[in-house]
Amino acid sequence: MAEYWLEETERMINDLDCTLEQKIKGAVSLLHDEAYQWWLMVEEGDRSIVEYEAEFLRLSRYARGMMASEYERCVQFEDGLRDNLRVLIAPQREREFVVLIEKGNITGDVKRVEHHNRDRKRGNNKRDSKPYSSV
Repeated sequence: MAEYWLEETERMINDLDCTLEQKIKGAVSLLHDEAYQWWLMVEEGDRSIVEYEAEFLRLSRYARGMMASEYERCVQFEDGLRDNLRVLIAPQREREFVVLIEKGNITGDVKRVEHHNRDRKRGNNKRDSKPYSSV
């Protein structure tokens, strides 16, 4: 049933004469329930670990069967992390959710500082490389 819905939606969206952004908005407007909640999580991909944890815990009550054990809960949480955080955290295969959250917060903080320093350095390089004007 889901496959038929997806095929029908793709056919309808492809027939529309509009921009890609408008097509995406149209497709999103057709999402319901868990599918729409999933989209909201994807759309907010650059949020903090704390924000992600809150949303994860809110939505996890709908997926109790998928996360019967503490380890399965950790794996599901890791799968939803941004790639740049997941590659650092997932190989550790943490089995305690509380410890996983703590490691995620630390890793997120480190990445945020790295990004800030990189942006600051780029700003300094741009100022250093401006040509001097002759008056």
